[in-house]
Amino acid sequence: MANPVPVSQAPIAFTPNSSGKLPGGLLTAQAGAAFDALARDFVGPSWPTAAGLGVTSLAGITAYNTTTHQLARRSLDDTTWIIIGIFNETTYTFSIAGAGLPAGYFSKTDCTSVVFTKTAAGTISVKAGTIVDVWGTTVTFAAATAVTMPTLVTGTDYAVYACTDGTARADASFTAPTGYTTANSCKIGGFHYPGYVTAPI
Repeated sequence: MANPVPVSQAPIAFTPNSSGKLPGGLLTAQAGAAFDALARDFVGPSWPTAAGLGVTSLAGITAYNTTTHQLARRSLDDTTWIIIGIFNETTYTFSIAGAGLPAGYFSKTDCTSVVFTKTAAGTISVKAGTIVDVWGTTVTFAAATAVTMPTLVTGTDYAVYACTDGTARADASFTAPTGYTTANSCKIGGFHYPGYVTAPI
């Protein structure tokens, strides 16, 4: 059985009760939750928000996003997350942002489901949380991302590529998708089209 994904983004600002007081039991509970959130780097399936933490600014805090597996620090002007690096929860390794992922790195959120999902007749998407090294460029599909599809022809095999511009594309070429080269695209899968899209691998 897989370990449960921890979520620890409790408010770090203490809140009095309806009487405006903060009795010992309530203080202890809130302090414990706040210290747990701090100790775990605000781990959760999305980036924490100021409102969720009960603060006015996130500037300077560190957080871990379990969907993208990214560790990041909030910019001092509180406008963006600066990525520190990426954890691989399968191999238990960490890659520093800017240093580049290992060549050919490919990660999905779990090993029990496919990376592509059929979304309609003739369309598929890349699963949220998929991370790919495309020749030195880290491509992160933080949300489920539609694969740009060509006009599908019955009986044809297609390759699916991740591209350095952050898109995913299917193409009958097994070298590179139309408009791209082997320098800015990386093959991450494929499927056979028998007249309808089956579940890709």
